[in-house]
Amino acid sequence: MTGLLAGLGSPAMMAAIPALVGTERLAAAGVLTSASAQFAALLGPAVGGLLVAGPGLAACFAVDAAGFLVFSAAVYFVRPLPPATAQVGKGVRQAFTAVADGVRFVRGHRLIVGLLLIDAAAMVFTMPQALYPVLADQQFGADRVWWACCTPRPRSVL
Repeated sequence: MTGLLAGLGSPAMMAAIPALVGTERLAAAGVLTSASAQFAALLGPAVGGLLVAGPGLAACFAVDAAGFLVFSAAVYFVRPLPPATAQVGKGVRQAFTAVADGVRFVRGHRLIVGLLLIDAAAMVFTMPQALYPVLADQQFGADRVWWACCTPRPRSVL
């Protein structure tokens, strides 16, 4: 579910960044966005592991649910971006045309098709990150849950 929502939300966020920061600060905004995502990917599992090892698995999911509630409520206060200067009424047609062009391009390049299939298989079959705390707790005990939750990112840094 997280991957699906990220797949829907990330393009919208990336499209909104130029409208928020302007073209002169676009590179800095890209660096800040990437750095914050990497920092969250490194820190999030570590904090989750500490929560599971300390107060327990229920506390970890309670903090996660509370975070979703807070940020869901915060979305109410976000002002909409001003409309782009594109012609009204052609947005949906242009979007479908762009998607069709992309599909035609991918179908014409077997290497890209193969890479996309490999990436999809990797995401579906090898990244059940939401299940790591439960798996670690049931298989290894609560004292080792922290390591199971936080080691993928630190290993990649080394």
